[in-house]
Formats: sequence, structure tokens, C-alpha cells
Amino acid sequence: GVFSGQVTVFLEEETAVNNIAGPNSIAGFRVGTLRKNARLNIYQVYGFTNRYFDSLEEAFSELEEKKIDAIVAARADILNFYNTPRDKNGGLRPASVQCGNPFKIVGFPIPA
Repeated sequence: GVFSGQVTVFLEEETAVNNIAGPNSIAGFRVGTLRKNARLNIYQVYGFTNRYFDSLEEAFSELEEKKIDAIVAARADILNFYNTPRDKNGGLRPASVQCGNPFKIVGFPIPA
């Protein structure tokens, strides 16, 4: 029926998103990139649907809300994001806390 078909499609999409291993496996996905890197046109090279963000804070928020499937950004930007206190009380981002990071960093450097 329709319901079981919808569940199957959902499971297939969730499995595909969880199997993203790098830039070569993101074609067709909704991916966030930083506006400062727009000139690179990475989405054209790797075939994903692009959404520009002014900050990683915005991009990770949309990733957590499942509005996008992945983020492509410079490793330095990602590491800086995770190593910067997130609130005025000095709380650290999930990657800095054991057993709390809902995201994974995968892939390899993309030549600019």
C-alpha cells in the first residue's frame, strides 16, 4: 500500500544519507556550503542541490533539522566551529563532548 511504500522510501533515503562518505557520494542530496566559497561552484562538480549559508552555525542548525543532508566546508572551518565555545557560559559543541556528536566528518580535501 501507499503507507508501506512511503516507509520504504523514507528508509532508503535515511540509509543513503547515513552512507555519505565524501564528495563523490553526495550527488542528488541537499547540501549546505558557505557563501564565502561560492566562487568554487562545488555543487556543479559533485552534482548536489546547493544551499548557501553565511555561517556554519546556520548550516548545522539546518542539518540538525534535516532541512539539508550534508555540509561541504573547509576542514579548518569545521574544526574551528567545533572547537569554539557555543554559548556565553563556555559550553562546548557536541564534538567536544563524549558520546554526544550527532554528526560525522567524512571525506577528503577537495582541490580548489
